[in-house]
Amino acid sequence: MTATNALEVRDISFGYNARLLLKDISFSVAAGELIALIGPNGSGKTTLLKIMLGLLHPNSGAINLNGQALSTLEPKARAKSIAYVSQQPPLSFPLTVRELVALGRYPYGMRGRETPTDKVAIEIALEKTVAQELCNRQFNSLSGGETLQFGVPGKRPVIRKSSSSSSQANGQLSIVTHRSPAHPREGVMLYRIEYRGKTLVYATDVEQRAGGYADIIDFAQGADMLIHDAQYLHAEYHSKTKSKKGWGHSTIEMAAEVATKAQVKKLVLFHHEPQHDDPAMRRIARLSKELFPESIVAYQGLELKLL
Repeated sequence: MTATNALEVRDISFGYNARLLLKDISFSVAAGELIALIGPNGSGKTTLLKIMLGLLHPNSGAINLNGQALSTLEPKARAKSIAYVSQQPPLSFPLTVRELVALGRYPYGMRGRETPTDKVAIEIALEKTVAQELCNRQFNSLSGGETLQFGVPGKRPVIRKSSSSSSQANGQLSIVTHRSPAHPREGVMLYRIEYRGKTLVYATDVEQRAGGYADIIDFAQGADMLIHDAQYLHAEYHSKTKSKKGWGHSTIEMAAEVATKAQVKKLVLFHHEPQHDDPAMRRIARLSKELFPESIVAYQGLELKLL
């Protein structure tokens, strides 16, 4: 491990029972480096993260954190160097945002009563994450439909409720989340991103109903680009032998219908069926152009530009 690497993953393999989910995974992360872990559903992304956190033990391989073997570190020592925010935190206690942030002081000895050092650390964390205005909110009340706008450096972002396409970004970077009606319990989110007069809407893991969900159409209304789940062909979705209905994903036809009704300028189809080969993807590209002329099928390495 070099002096510049904060994290090193070496030859990690992991599986449940006889099924090997991860095999010979190796990479390193330098201090201050930002990386993204990308892969299809079920490919082992969350499992790898849990191994990197020390929550799961690999079948083989090793992980070094700041020059030390992760397996030799006590939980409190790991907690001082690793932070993890789950996509859907299983938190049911009525904690405020500040109280949740304060839990991060536990490895440093805080036991209920905050010391002056604890208070300073908590305030710094809230400031760095521009969450001061949320500190008295119940953590489990934070949900879809809130807008976080990033404006002039040094000024706090504007946070407000929004449930439709009218977010009034005023030239700032505006990110609006909206709870998907297709997944009311799981909390899957849709995203509307606005910047300098351009709008991108991202809708993943959405299984549209006949005619499309009205609030999704409203949420995407007039967007410059809609990136929409489109995993199946109509015949696959309605197959009498292997129907994909109820699997949580849309068809190409569903995505095109939403794009048409929302009057978006460009449609990007993604989240494709892994079994679709190249000829099938070419057929899908032709079909999407027939249904919505300003459409494109996502592929590896695709760059999307709005500005």
